[in-house]
Amino acid sequence: ELKKAYGEGKGDEKRYKDYKQTKIDDLYKRMGNAFLKEMKDYDKQQQQIKRMVESRKQSKRPESFNQHVSMHFALKKIERAFKSEYESWKNQKHYEQLQKDIEHNREAERGYE
Repeated sequence: ELKKAYGEGKGDEKRYKDYKQTKIDDLYKRMGNAFLKEMKDYDKQQQQIKRMVESRKQSKRPESFNQHVSMHFALKKIERAFKSEYESWKNQKHYEQLQKDIEHNREAERGYE
């Protein structure tokens, strides 16, 4: 049957004798190509997933990051304002106490005279 399919001529003689090896080689080629195609598709899929994850990170990150930075900045500003007010109030109370002490010392000195 192989001789009928491939012929017996001078050029065709090797074709029917190498039929089995040719089919095995063909199988290896097709399997190799199928494997490479699967690897290429897998890589493409992984790259697509990576891009999607990165785009989600980038789309969420700047917004939440900016909100976090804005909130942190606002809280620091409020903290500085309260601290400044508290320091001012504390200094005012200290000044008033010194004024009272000075007045009290003057009255005490007048009383001793």
